[in-house]
Amino acid sequence: MSVAEIDEDRRPLVLVFVYTWDVVRALLALLAAVVSFGGAVMVGTRVVDLPLWQQLLYATSAASYGAALFVIGVLMPRRAAWVRRAQITVFSISATLAVTSQALQVVVDPQGVDAGVLAGTLVFVLLYVAGIAAMLGGNVAAHFRAPGATPRYLIALVAFWCCVQAGLVVLHAGS
Repeated sequence: MSVAEIDEDRRPLVLVFVYTWDVVRALLALLAAVVSFGGAVMVGTRVVDLPLWQQLLYATSAASYGAALFVIGVLMPRRAAWVRRAQITVFSISATLAVTSQALQVVVDPQGVDAGVLAGTLVFVLLYVAGIAAMLGGNVAAHFRAPGATPRYLIALVAFWCCVQAGLVVLHAGS
């Protein structure tokens, strides 16, 4: 094997960060799916009781998010271009939902904003942005060059998660 072939087989080191962040988020999503059945959710500094249908939506949405992260992470070694696009899309949606939910909370109830939650959201958003920057890097783009279409089941998982989360963010902003 030549030096060029060995370099060709190496994955960019930054993918370890992205994969690790995916694993952490997938575990948190599965935890969120279980915790969804607690019957309430924190909105700012107050607790809002949830009817069963909202608990089910939270749980299935979190589970679909975890499943999407798992699929992307498992298929990351395949070098398919759609894996990179899917990763960037999920990072972008995650960051957008986090910022939107906190912004709505600040607008609706400025006194009910928890500084710790805002700081945690900022840390997560910065990690999402770092992940997007990593996936946009030239060596990562060169790594994911195999053609292929995004599987429909992954599109469905991400679309379901995104729609449910966006709806619940808006619903609880008015609570």
